[in-house]
Amino acid sequence: MKQVKPQYKFLKYYSNIRYFLNERKIQFYAAGTHLLADTSKKQHIQDFQTLVAIILNQQTTNYNVEKSMRNLKFNINFTPQQVSIMNQKTFGKYLDGITYPGKKSVQIIEMAETLVNEFDGQVPTDPKELSKIKGVGKKTIELYQKRLENRNSKHIKLTPKTLLFLIRTQVIEDQDIGIYKDETQLNNQDIQDYLQSFIDPILWKTLHIPIDLFVDEICQEEKPKCSECPLSDKCPSFQMSLQDNKNIILED
Repeated sequence: MKQVKPQYKFLKYYSNIRYFLNERKIQFYAAGTHLLADTSKKQHIQDFQTLVAIILNQQTTNYNVEKSMRNLKFNINFTPQQVSIMNQKTFGKYLDGITYPGKKSVQIIEMAETLVNEFDGQVPTDPKELSKIKGVGKKTIELYQKRLENRNSKHIKLTPKTLLFLIRTQVIEDQDIGIYKDETQLNNQDIQDYLQSFIDPILWKTLHIPIDLFVDEICQEEKPKCSECPLSDKCPSFQMSLQDNKNIILED
Protein backbone atom coordinates (compact mmCIF):
# COMPACT_ATOMS: atom_id res chain seq x y z
CA MET A 1 0.00 0.00 0.00
CA LYS A 2 1.39 3.40 -1.00
CA GLN A 3 2.42 5.62 1.92
CA VAL A 4 0.53 8.94 2.03
CA LYS A 5 2.87 11.86 2.60
CA PRO A 6 2.14 13.78 5.83
CA GLN A 7 1.66 17.10 4.04
CA TYR A 8 -1.10 15.68 1.83
CA LYS A 9 -2.68 13.91 4.78
CA PHE A 10 -2.66 17.08 6.86
CA LEU A 11 -4.06 19.34 4.13
CA LYS A 12 -6.86 16.89 3.41
CA TYR A 13 -7.80 16.71 7.09
CA TYR A 14 -7.52 20.46 7.52
CA SER A 15 -9.75 21.30 4.54
CA ASN A 16 -12.32 18.74 5.74
CA ILE A 17 -12.35 20.33 9.19
CA ARG A 18 -12.86 23.80 7.76
CA TYR A 19 -15.75 22.53 5.62
CA PHE A 20 -17.27 20.65 8.58
CA LEU A 21 -17.19 23.71 10.85
CA ASN A 22 -18.69 25.85 8.12
CA GLU A 23 -21.52 23.36 7.55
CA ARG A 24 -22.33 23.37 11.26
CA LYS A 25 -22.07 27.16 11.29
CA ILE A 26 -19.27 26.99 13.86
CA GLN A 27 -17.35 30.15 13.09
CA PHE A 28 -13.85 30.91 14.27
CA TYR A 29 -12.84 34.53 14.49
CA ALA A 30 -9.18 34.24 13.54
CA ALA A 31 -9.32 31.42 11.05
CA GLY A 32 -9.18 33.64 7.99
CA THR A 33 -6.69 36.23 9.19
CA HIS A 34 -3.74 34.61 7.42
CA LEU A 35 -5.59 35.14 4.13
CA LEU A 36 -5.93 38.89 4.61
CA ALA A 37 -3.72 41.15 2.56
CA ASP A 38 -0.95 42.62 4.66
CA THR A 39 -2.32 46.15 4.59
CA SER A 40 -1.78 48.56 7.46
CA LYS A 41 -5.52 49.12 7.88
CA LYS A 42 -6.29 45.44 8.36
CA GLN A 43 -3.29 45.03 10.65
CA HIS A 44 -4.52 47.88 12.87
CA ILE A 45 -7.94 46.23 13.15
CA GLN A 46 -6.30 42.94 14.15
CA ASP A 47 -4.17 44.76 16.74
CA PHE A 48 -7.32 46.28 18.25
CA GLN A 49 -9.05 42.90 18.34
CA THR A 50 -6.01 41.41 20.05
CA LEU A 51 -6.27 44.02 22.81
CA VAL A 52 -9.98 43.27 23.20
CA ALA A 53 -9.25 39.53 23.53
CA ILE A 54 -6.63 40.18 26.21
CA ILE A 55 -9.06 42.27 28.26
CA LEU A 56 -11.81 39.66 27.93
CA ASN A 57 -9.37 36.90 28.92
CA GLN A 58 -8.91 38.26 32.43
CA GLN A 59 -10.39 35.66 34.83
CA THR A 60 -12.15 34.00 31.88
CA THR A 61 -11.44 30.75 30.04
CA ASN A 62 -9.94 30.81 26.54
CA TYR A 63 -12.98 28.91 25.28
CA ASN A 64 -15.40 31.66 26.36
CA VAL A 65 -13.11 34.34 24.95
CA GLU A 66 -13.10 32.51 21.60
CA LYS A 67 -16.91 32.36 21.60
CA SER A 68 -17.23 36.05 22.45
CA MET A 69 -14.69 37.09 19.85
CA ARG A 70 -16.55 35.08 17.23
CA ASN A 71 -19.80 36.81 18.24
CA LEU A 72 -18.18 40.23 17.84
CA LYS A 73 -16.36 39.35 14.64
CA PHE A 74 -19.45 38.13 12.83
CA ASN A 75 -22.15 40.41 14.26
CA ILE A 76 -20.64 43.90 14.23
CA ASN A 77 -18.10 45.91 12.29
CA PHE A 78 -15.41 45.00 14.81
CA THR A 79 -13.24 48.11 14.57
CA PRO A 80 -12.26 50.82 17.09
CA GLN A 81 -14.49 53.29 15.23
CA GLN A 82 -17.59 51.11 15.55
CA VAL A 83 -16.98 49.95 19.13
CA SER A 84 -16.32 53.52 20.29
CA ILE A 85 -19.91 54.55 19.48
CA MET A 86 -21.58 51.48 21.01
CA ASN A 87 -23.19 51.51 24.43
CA GLN A 88 -22.39 49.07 27.20
CA LYS A 89 -25.59 47.05 26.87
CA THR A 90 -25.29 46.57 23.11
CA PHE A 91 -21.64 45.53 23.27
CA GLY A 92 -22.20 43.32 26.31
CA LYS A 93 -24.82 41.14 24.63
CA TYR A 94 -22.09 39.62 22.45
CA LEU A 95 -20.01 38.54 25.45
CA ASP A 96 -20.68 34.86 26.11
CA GLY A 97 -19.49 33.46 29.44
CA ILE A 98 -17.24 36.44 30.17
CA THR A 99 -16.68 37.42 33.80
CA TYR A 100 -17.67 41.01 34.71
CA PRO A 101 -19.18 41.67 31.26
CA GLY A 102 -20.46 45.14 32.20
CA LYS A 103 -17.11 46.34 33.53
CA LYS A 104 -15.19 44.90 30.59
CA SER A 105 -17.66 46.38 28.07
CA VAL A 106 -17.07 49.85 29.53
CA GLN A 107 -13.30 49.26 29.57
CA ILE A 108 -13.23 48.18 25.90
CA ILE A 109 -15.50 51.00 24.71
CA GLU A 110 -13.34 53.57 26.53
CA MET A 111 -10.22 52.03 25.00
CA ALA A 112 -11.76 52.27 21.53
CA GLU A 113 -12.72 55.92 22.13
CA THR A 114 -9.14 56.77 23.14
CA LEU A 115 -7.73 55.01 20.09
CA VAL A 116 -10.07 56.88 17.76
CA ASN A 117 -9.67 60.31 19.38
CA GLU A 118 -5.95 60.27 20.16
CA PHE A 119 -4.31 57.64 17.95
CA ASP A 120 -6.31 57.77 14.72
CA GLY A 121 -7.78 54.33 15.48
CA GLN A 122 -4.37 52.64 15.56
CA VAL A 123 -2.89 50.68 18.46
CA PRO A 124 0.58 52.06 19.24
CA THR A 125 3.44 49.61 19.69
CA ASP A 126 5.37 51.74 22.19
CA PRO A 127 4.50 50.64 25.76
CA LYS A 128 4.62 54.28 26.93
CA GLU A 129 2.00 55.23 24.35
CA LEU A 130 -0.07 52.15 25.18
CA SER A 131 -0.15 53.20 28.84
CA LYS A 132 -1.93 56.41 27.82
CA ILE A 133 -4.93 54.45 26.52
CA LYS A 134 -7.84 54.40 28.92
CA GLY A 135 -8.69 50.84 29.95
CA VAL A 136 -5.21 49.45 29.22
CA GLY A 137 -3.14 48.56 32.29
CA LYS A 138 0.39 47.23 32.81
CA LYS A 139 -0.64 43.56 32.63
CA THR A 140 -2.57 44.13 29.40
CA ILE A 141 0.43 45.93 27.88
CA GLU A 142 2.75 43.09 28.89
CA LEU A 143 0.47 40.45 27.35
CA TYR A 144 -0.01 42.54 24.21
CA GLN A 145 3.75 42.85 23.73
CA LYS A 146 4.06 39.06 24.04
CA ARG A 147 1.35 38.61 21.41
CA LEU A 148 3.30 40.86 19.05
CA GLU A 149 6.42 38.77 19.62
CA ASN A 150 4.47 35.56 18.95
CA ARG A 151 2.99 37.04 15.78
CA ASN A 152 6.47 37.64 14.42
CA SER A 153 7.66 34.21 15.52
CA LYS A 154 8.16 31.46 12.96
CA HIS A 155 7.04 28.75 15.35
CA ILE A 156 3.73 26.96 15.01
CA LYS A 157 1.51 27.41 18.03
CA LEU A 158 0.99 23.91 19.34
CA THR A 159 -1.91 23.55 21.76
CA PRO A 160 -2.63 20.24 23.53
CA LYS A 161 -5.80 19.77 21.45
CA THR A 162 -4.03 20.38 18.15
CA LEU A 163 -1.24 18.00 19.07
CA LEU A 164 -3.76 15.36 20.18
CA PHE A 165 -5.48 15.59 16.80
CA LEU A 166 -2.23 15.39 14.81
CA ILE A 167 -1.16 12.31 16.75
CA ARG A 168 -4.55 10.58 16.67
CA THR A 169 -4.80 10.98 12.89
CA GLN A 170 -1.13 9.96 12.56
CA VAL A 171 -0.01 13.15 10.84
CA ILE A 172 2.69 12.88 13.51
CA GLU A 173 4.11 9.38 13.95
CA ASP A 174 6.96 8.04 16.07
CA GLN A 175 9.00 6.96 13.10
CA ASP A 176 8.73 10.41 11.48
CA ILE A 177 10.56 12.29 14.21
CA GLY A 178 12.13 9.52 16.23
CA ILE A 179 11.98 11.36 19.55
CA TYR A 180 8.28 11.73 20.27
CA LYS A 181 7.28 10.22 23.64
CA ASP A 182 4.61 12.24 25.42
CA GLU A 183 1.65 14.39 24.33
CA THR A 184 2.66 16.98 26.95
CA GLN A 185 5.96 17.76 25.19
CA LEU A 186 4.54 20.85 23.53
CA ASN A 187 7.78 22.82 23.43
CA ASN A 188 9.81 20.18 21.69
CA GLN A 189 11.68 21.97 18.92
CA ASP A 190 12.05 18.76 16.92
CA ILE A 191 8.27 18.40 16.67
CA GLN A 192 7.87 21.99 15.55
CA ASP A 193 10.64 21.67 12.99
CA TYR A 194 9.04 18.51 11.64
CA LEU A 195 5.63 20.19 11.24
CA GLN A 196 7.15 23.27 9.64
CA SER A 197 8.83 21.07 7.06
CA PHE A 198 5.49 20.39 5.36
CA ILE A 199 2.87 22.87 6.68
CA ASP A 200 2.62 26.04 4.63
CA PRO A 201 3.82 29.13 6.57
CA ILE A 202 0.55 30.98 5.85
CA LEU A 203 -1.20 28.51 8.19
CA TRP A 204 1.23 28.92 11.08
CA LYS A 205 -0.56 31.76 12.85
CA THR A 206 -4.05 30.24 12.94
CA LEU A 207 -3.37 26.54 12.56
CA HIS A 208 -4.70 25.59 16.00
CA ILE A 209 -8.00 27.51 15.95
CA PRO A 210 -10.24 25.37 13.70
CA ILE A 211 -8.53 22.17 14.88
CA ASP A 212 -9.14 23.00 18.57
CA LEU A 213 -12.79 23.74 17.85
CA PHE A 214 -13.09 20.46 15.97
CA VAL A 215 -11.57 18.57 18.93
CA ASP A 216 -14.05 20.27 21.28
CA GLU A 217 -16.95 19.36 19.02
CA ILE A 218 -16.02 15.90 17.70
CA CYS A 219 -12.52 14.54 18.29
CA GLN A 220 -12.71 14.66 22.08
CA GLU A 221 -9.91 13.05 24.05
CA GLU A 222 -12.00 10.75 26.26
CA LYS A 223 -15.05 10.00 24.09
CA PRO A 224 -14.52 11.00 20.44
CA LYS A 225 -17.73 11.16 18.39
CA CYS A 226 -16.40 9.03 15.55
CA SER A 227 -19.88 8.35 14.15
CA GLU A 228 -20.28 12.09 13.45
CA CYS A 229 -16.75 12.69 12.24
CA PRO A 230 -16.21 13.60 8.56
CA LEU A 231 -12.73 12.08 8.78
CA SER A 232 -13.69 8.66 10.12
CA ASP A 233 -13.16 6.91 6.78
CA LYS A 234 -9.61 8.31 6.66
CA CYS A 235 -8.68 8.33 10.35
CA PRO A 236 -6.21 5.55 11.27
CA SER A 237 -7.33 5.57 14.94
CA PHE A 238 -10.94 4.98 13.98
CA GLN A 239 -10.02 2.20 11.56
CA MET A 240 -7.92 0.56 14.26
CA SER A 241 -10.81 0.74 16.74
CA LEU A 242 -13.09 -0.92 14.19
CA GLN A 243 -10.59 -3.72 13.73
CA ASP A 244 -10.26 -4.15 17.51
CA ASN A 245 -14.04 -4.44 17.84
CA LYS A 246 -14.14 -7.07 15.08
CA ASN A 247 -11.44 -9.06 16.85
CA ILE A 248 -13.37 -8.96 20.12
CA ILE A 249 -16.53 -10.22 18.37
CA LEU A 250 -14.59 -13.04 16.69
CA GLU A 251 -13.00 -14.08 20.00
CA ASP A 252 -16.43 -14.21 21.67
